[in-house]
Amino acid sequence: MNSLIMSPKKYANLFLLKDFIESSSFDSKFRELCKAPFSNLFFRSDGSIGVCCFNRNFVLGKYPKNKIEEVWSGQEIKKMRSSMRSFDLSKGCIACECNIKDKNFAATGIKNFEYLTEKATRPTNLQFELSNTCNLKCIMCNQYFSSSFQEKSNESLETQNNIFDHAFIEQIIPFIPFLKKTDFLGGEPFLIDIYYEIWEQIIRLNPDCIIYIQTNGTILNNKIKELLGKGNFRIGISLEALDKELYEAIRINSRFEKLMDNLSYFQKYSNSKGAPLNVSTCIMQQNWKEIPKMLYFFNKERILVNFNTIQFPFSCTIKSLPSYKINEIIYFLSGFHFSEKNNIAAINSSNYFDAINQLKYWHVRAIKRESIHSNYIKNSKKINRLKNILYRKVYIFIMEDYKDITPEERQLKYKLVIGKLDKLIDKLPEQFPLEKFLSELSSKNIIKNTISQIDNFSENLILELISWYD
Repeated sequence: MNSLIMSPKKYANLFLLKDFIESSSFDSKFRELCKAPFSNLFFRSDGSIGVCCFNRNFVLGKYPKNKIEEVWSGQEIKKMRSSMRSFDLSKGCIACECNIKDKNFAATGIKNFEYLTEKATRPTNLQFELSNTCNLKCIMCNQYFSSSFQEKSNESLETQNNIFDHAFIEQIIPFIPFLKKTDFLGGEPFLIDIYYEIWEQIIRLNPDCIIYIQTNGTILNNKIKELLGKGNFRIGISLEALDKELYEAIRINSRFEKLMDNLSYFQKYSNSKGAPLNVSTCIMQQNWKEIPKMLYFFNKERILVNFNTIQFPFSCTIKSLPSYKINEIIYFLSGFHFSEKNNIAAINSSNYFDAINQLKYWHVRAIKRESIHSNYIKNSKKINRLKNILYRKVYIFIMEDYKDITPEERQLKYKLVIGKLDKLIDKLPEQFPLEKFLSELSSKNIIKNTISQIDNFSENLILELISWYD
């Protein structure tokens, strides 16, 4: 790579990404930072199409307004490909940028696409997140990802997720023969009806294609078992505790005994396919003491585990804790060592200590936040002035960009947005650098995205955006 002639911008980006590029997590033969824009499309429940599930901010197009073929060859995805050739993460790749910055290389989404073809004429990977239908109400989740949060609402997100119909399946059918892998997210995938139709098409047209399902592990019946027997499935289970009381307190509406029975079945199925069962674990305020015990179990059972150091909500993320508490968690987790007798155990151990690396960076930032806390008092005159500037820009944007609705409807939308932003700001932890956030939100062109997040019902998704401000 060093022998290549490169622009000053690319050289600067490479310097910033130096540690990641030199780590074992990055394949140095790549001429692009990430393969996703060259090989992948991601479909979201609101119809938005992106390059991957880690980037929810840069929209390539929207179904049914845009045809999938048009999106694959469109101008927006060409912009993203150009950015990857320049090793530039500025087009919405916030999650990967932060994981790289925090030295949590194992959690970097870039790794998920290393196997993909560099210059495919058709996508070789498709990711689906077509509905929020879910039976659980996990404490770190929200109504955008789980319909269980909508039980008191007059209109559920599931009602609004019906944009994906038979015409959508017809559009993806021509892509299926070229696919190496597909990813199905939720909600809970085994409860989403349209997925079964897509799975049948993949099994019929491309039986070798890997069908990866990220499930909460609580749904298993004869219909699913019969389906698994026909296709080339890979299973990932989301799991935060092996203690019954803690597990059921985190994953509300679940039953631990059922989960463990299903995990055993999925493990045997995965082994029959010559692939390990995958587990995805969020390290949170509620379960950090449980993590070493879980890793010993996963290593013993040869289950592959990925650790997510979640950024929100603030009631769950370790990032929002005081520095002394983060240091206590780091000290506890660092005191464990794990056997690496096999490849899976070695990967698990590496993932574990990469997650600790991220906690160490959060600890440094927490100290910094606390040292300048006095500058970020919410009721200060400067904060109020910045809020007024932001709200004025939101008002102008709505009045100018929403001309398809009446002036009265625009006023109502403005009141809704401002009301939710006020509520959101009141929820922020005391150490949050509110002044910096308000200044940058007003100066950057992300007002439209913030309004879109509010329109998509989820304050937690807005918290995801602002949680990167340190």
